[in-house]
Amino acid sequence: MPEIFMLLEVIISTLLETIIKGIRQIKGEDSTILDLTQIENIIFGYSSVYSGSSSTQISAIAASLEEQVFRNTRELMDLPMCIGC
Repeated sequence: MPEIFMLLEVIISTLLETIIKGIRQIKGEDSTILDLTQIENIIFGYSSVYSGSSSTQISAIAASLEEQVFRNTRELMDLPMCIGC
């Protein structure tokens, strides 16, 4: 497997773990990640589904996800952008 695909797998795996962590941090319930990668002409490869006990909790989960993904995306961007760097 080419190195770029291995790097992409690491990035995707890290982001999915980050999303689940962000949901659980605010006590999100029934969280799952849907793998949509086998569907043709789909814009997003994955989708997260979760529930909460109030609209306030759902808003807090969304804010937590945004913060967690932003933080981890910045860390991932520190990886070398070229193979063999």
